[in-house]
Amino acid sequence: MEKILIIDDSAKIRSFLSDVLRPLGYVVSTASDGKRGLDKALAEKPDLILLDFNLPRLSGLEILEALQKEDYEVPVILMTAHGSESVAVQAFRLGVKDYLVKPFETEQILEVIEKALTESRLRRERDRLMRRLEQTNRQLERHLMDLSTLYAVGQSVTSLLDLEKLLNRVVEAAAYLTGADEAFLFLIEEGKDELCLRDSRGLSEKWVPGSRLKIKDTLMGTVVTTGKPLALDSAAESRELTMLGYPVSALMNVPLKVKDKTIGVLGVTSKRPGRAFAQDDLSRLAALADYAVIAIENARLYESVRQRAEELSTINEIAQAVTSSLDLDEVIRSVMRGINRILRVETGSLLLIDEETNELVFKITLQGDTEKLAPYRLKMGQGIAGWVARQGEPLLVPDVRLDSRHYRAIDEAVGFTSRSIMCVPLIVKEKVIGVIEVINKLSGASPDSEAQFNENDLELLKAMAAPVAIAIENARLHEATKKLIAADILQQTVVTVAHYINNPLTALAMSAHSLAASAEKGKVVCHDDSLSEAVRLTGKKVEEIAAVIGILKEMASPKSTIYLGKTKMIDIREQLAERLKAIEEKYKR
Repeated sequence: MEKILIIDDSAKIRSFLSDVLRPLGYVVSTASDGKRGLDKALAEKPDLILLDFNLPRLSGLEILEALQKEDYEVPVILMTAHGSESVAVQAFRLGVKDYLVKPFETEQILEVIEKALTESRLRRERDRLMRRLEQTNRQLERHLMDLSTLYAVGQSVTSLLDLEKLLNRVVEAAAYLTGADEAFLFLIEEGKDELCLRDSRGLSEKWVPGSRLKIKDTLMGTVVTTGKPLALDSAAESRELTMLGYPVSALMNVPLKVKDKTIGVLGVTSKRPGRAFAQDDLSRLAALADYAVIAIENARLYESVRQRAEELSTINEIAQAVTSSLDLDEVIRSVMRGINRILRVETGSLLLIDEETNELVFKITLQGDTEKLAPYRLKMGQGIAGWVARQGEPLLVPDVRLDSRHYRAIDEAVGFTSRSIMCVPLIVKEKVIGVIEVINKLSGASPDSEAQFNENDLELLKAMAAPVAIAIENARLHEATKKLIAADILQQTVVTVAHYINNPLTALAMSAHSLAASAEKGKVVCHDDSLSEAVRLTGKKVEEIAAVIGILKEMASPKSTIYLGKTKMIDIREQLAERLKAIEEKYKR
């Protein structure tokens, strides 16, 4: 289908050449003079020109000069009359590929034409290959730039171990690589049919980190369930292009997959009318998602290791608190701070059983680092804490609204809302001495977002409860020992003081007895009974003082009572009253 232009003033030659060439598949065009031939050459751009030397209006050489000025590179075969070969030299200088001397044979003209066209074909093929090579080079340069950018982004992403910073950088990279107006990253909420927005760029104010989206019947849910990318533009139905509650002109969502399991969705949108994402954009976003998944898993693994290290550190701190302090209040305070920190809970309480009333008493309640007053008591079996204390079994309640054991009166009294509760007993020698209760686990996504307690949390709390129970019991035994030591010291003090008081009292009693004997013998004269009364009163008081000292000496473990205000004192009132009454009766006689 190559096009050949025949410029010759001879109609017979034009007809002859046309009849020869057309059956061979060439497209033939003709011109009868030089001016018309030049115009056709410039307009039709033929693959080959058969040019007569002698032409009206413009000669063959003039046509060649005109084509040369136009930088026209089509091959030209010059046809000259016999004896005009000398012009061929000049014609070759003007770019003629070959020449034929009239008259010529069919085979001769076909051979020359095929030779010229072969050269032209090779040149065109070379030009085509060069164009393809240039195009391929441009594509390779673009791909290389994309790969370099992705590599740099990948390094930037995978170098982060802080999950929140990592997700933020992935979203920024998604917007940058695709030129999107909006970018967002959702992760699947564990145990829920929901996606949680972890980071975004350009979204409306109502979409904040922690916002949730149902997987069912949503575009991103389709990506989660199929595990395949989704790209839509204005060619799709407008209903399908409604993203996050408002229409967009184009969108792309790619799954975040780990071992064939989708853990989330990375997406971008364009709000500019007529904008559509290209296949390269989808490829870059998918490649970024692969980097992101690896980085997310690394960050989660690092966070798990870091959290485990923090758990061990906190358990070690609790163990140190157990062994380094025997102050019950200080032990309880240190323990609850560690538990609240390691489990990331909104509030936590430690309750001990009052053995006299068999009630649970709030010893401490911590909300964050703030210690709250909790002057409340729970009956055994009342509330979740009471149930755990009575049963001696740990309990995890994901939703207190669905559990009848939850005691709502305390929530109402302090203006607090309990959503989920975890409670474990404190047991020493198979005896429950109290419970630890933590309420409302907080998520790592934001300080105020909610998470769910799990079995690992329960096992961790149980592990921490064992040394806590021992610490509390040790502190109690220490307090009881201090009281016994104080009582012993008090008793020894009383014995020592009694020794020093009894000697003078004995001397005083003997003096009174001697005085009374002297009065009876008349050695001491008294005109009334005042002397005998003084002797009687002295003896009475001496016996009363001796009775008090005797009671104190006889008491090995004195009981305590409150005589004034809140100060506790040794309870000797009853025994003292009995002995003083007996002395009073003795001296009445």
